[in-house]
Amino acid sequence: MFYGKPNIKFFGEPTGGALSINEGHKINDNLELIITTDKKIHYDEKLYPDYETNNPIKDAIDWILKQS
Repeated sequence: MFYGKPNIKFFGEPTGGALSINEGHKINDNLELIITTDKKIHYDEKLYPDYETNNPIKDAIDWILKQS
């Protein structure tokens, strides 16, 4: 699991300790189907992001670009 490891950052909202693993399937140039293929439970505690945000993808990209 990546949670708690150095140089790993989580963006988003706190969870109840459950994570979903999603798999994307491109249908065509305009459509992608995302399917949850697995779930993992972090039994010890709730998971809190390093950066709480409603725009996790944008904020993660911004954070990565600032690291360079």
